[in-house]
Amino acid sequence: MPRVESSTLRGLSICGGDRTCGAGTVGRVEGPAGSTGPLPTGLERAGASARSALRSRFFKEFLGFGGSTLLEQASRLLSNLAAAAVLGPTVWGTWYLLNLVLRYGTVTQFGVINGMNRQVPLHNGKGEHAEALAVRSTSLGFLTVSNLVICSLAALGAVLFTSGALRLNVVLTLLLLITQQLVSFTLTSLKASTSFGSVSRLQVLTAVLFPLTILGAWRFGLPGFIAAQAAVNVLIVASAALTMPSLYRMTHDWSRARALIGIGLPIMLVGIADAMFSTVDRWVISSTMGVEPLGVFSLAIMATSALGMLPQVVSQQTYPRIAFAWAARGSVEEIRRLASRQRVLSLVLVAAIAVPTFLLAPWVVTRFLPEFESGVPALRVALAVPLVACVGQGYGAILHVLGRQTWYLLIILACLAVNVAASLLLVRSSGLVGVALATVIAYGCLAMGRVIAGTTALRSAAGTSAPAAR
Repeated sequence: MPRVESSTLRGLSICGGDRTCGAGTVGRVEGPAGSTGPLPTGLERAGASARSALRSRFFKEFLGFGGSTLLEQASRLLSNLAAAAVLGPTVWGTWYLLNLVLRYGTVTQFGVINGMNRQVPLHNGKGEHAEALAVRSTSLGFLTVSNLVICSLAALGAVLFTSGALRLNVVLTLLLLITQQLVSFTLTSLKASTSFGSVSRLQVLTAVLFPLTILGAWRFGLPGFIAAQAAVNVLIVASAALTMPSLYRMTHDWSRARALIGIGLPIMLVGIADAMFSTVDRWVISSTMGVEPLGVFSLAIMATSALGMLPQVVSQQTYPRIAFAWAARGSVEEIRRLASRQRVLSLVLVAAIAVPTFLLAPWVVTRFLPEFESGVPALRVALAVPLVACVGQGYGAILHVLGRQTWYLLIILACLAVNVAASLLLVRSSGLVGVALATVIAYGCLAMGRVIAGTTALRSAAGTSAPAAR
């Protein structure tokens, strides 16, 4: 086999010394005796790149992490569908409104987890491993205090100002939020350190445990469904604590926590704006059509969320590598290449699942969820959302790593306005299908905004050095 030599054939240092994580330009080919030959053809270069990718740590990691994510999401999706069938469209619509507490509830950590997710790979990239550990323990200490205080106050408010089933469901949802934040800390800590093997094991455990939520819904209704999810989260954290006790060492260092808030709050605000953007459909449908249509439309929400998980897997693998590479080498070309790989791989994965889902959805819903059958047309339109979103994949990570959160936030807010206007306009004429179409349009605008802003940020960063890992 000829050996390829090139000064630009580079991989990722974070890939554990595997210099074949990604291929750049292919130079001269040298045979066994040292003789040179002609430059390889495009097909040969593609074959070499494919073989290199198959040998890379990233690809092997993706198989384990991606496989466990698929298993977890399949378990969640099937369990949710079963719970929806048990509870019915109206109660399920109520759950999707309560679920907004979880979507917006990240505000309770004031961006500390977001700051940790950025700073841990930056510190590791600079060889500051002790500081990376200190950031992690400080994050857990602050998260624990802030969540207990804020959620306790919110639960007190629910007890004072609500009654009956609503009071119980709100209090249980706040309990679920606390446990969800602990799981988020656990997984974010491991991903920031590229410990995806540990993440995969926890995801498999989640896949095994999550069907317990069906039993909770069947036996106790919506309160049982919410409480069962909280119980699953507690078991996940307990399992991680038993196998990785050092992960839960906490310190209460206000000065370091304040620095993390300064770094993570802008990133968190982008996440909150994105949550608002992605939940416009729920607000519009519930306010104009009612809770039951929202329950029916939840099929589209679940389908697009499930399809979006594989791009999220690739994103979670890529983000710490981009941060590490920028801190270690300050190479614009390297982070551009990583983002491009994320984008292409995400699009291929989504397309491979979206097409059969589009074809099979009507039969599956009619056969197993007849009460939700009116939501099938909207579901099929909404399947374009993750495909359109893939166009902007990778650029969000670039904006975060290069410190352009303000740009990102303005883009999301502008697209949020587009989403609200289009949804309110189209829901009147086309109902649920109109809302789904408006969502596709809004995601298309967001993807193009990411591309333009990310490309501009890369041009501005050329020739500059990596930011200090504060």
